[in-house]
Amino acid sequence: MTSRADARGRQYVWLAILGMVILFGLVASAERWYGLSGHPSNRYRFHAIPVALSMLYHDRSRDYTGYKEIAI
Repeated sequence: MTSRADARGRQYVWLAILGMVILFGLVASAERWYGLSGHPSNRYRFHAIPVALSMLYHDRSRDYTGYKEIAI
């Protein structure tokens, strides 16, 4: 026999799961609407990503320049 507290706890779990499914659907829909799933532009591929890698992994200063070898 289950108590009311157990039943209420299960309701909250199912409500949380439903909320996550709805949120995931909204995020996926917005991602398709704004075209975020496509390939990155040349600006990101040849500038932003090499600069970020230079800063994070090779201790390059934060002056928006990256190592040329990483960009190539």
